[in-house]
Amino acid sequence: MRMKTLKIALFCLGCLSVFFLAALITSGLRIRRELPRLKNSSTYQYAGLIGDYAFLQYNQASSEQGRAALLEYADVLQRARAHGANVPGKVLNFQLGLTYLRLYRLAIATHDLAKASDYLSAGQKEMSSVGHKDIPTEELIEAMQKREAEEDKLYKKVNNVPPLLSGADHRSSQ
Repeated sequence: MRMKTLKIALFCLGCLSVFFLAALITSGLRIRRELPRLKNSSTYQYAGLIGDYAFLQYNQASSEQGRAALLEYADVLQRARAHGANVPGKVLNFQLGLTYLRLYRLAIATHDLAKASDYLSAGQKEMSSVGHKDIPTEELIEAMQKREAEEDKLYKKVNNVPPLLSGADHRSSQ
């Protein structure tokens, strides 16, 4: 009787071991298959957050803070490209081009003409990758100025909400 119980226990332990080994192997295979997709997804989300931060710094902070944030964003985008992140190529090129053009504008404002020239040529290269080939420098700068004027309206827009009425104004309006 004791031998029969031992055989049943060993059989159940063996079955349990096979079950856990199969679960471990299939989980490993699923992780191996899904991990690159998850990394790409998180890279794309991280780049978006850094892009929003850079945009706000560029529009609302000092030029040095804006420049640092834009450089960080450009670095994130370049690393995403280098690591083969699943970011659409045209989106990546456009965002990099826009970032370089913003850096160009900041360099012009601080009279750093050497860096401004580098940023402008990098911006033109990225924009040409999107399909905007042979854009004259003047048109690119003009388009950037127009875009910045539109973006500036986002932050300086005056709402059409009337000011709060004081007590005296409230009584007279009744």
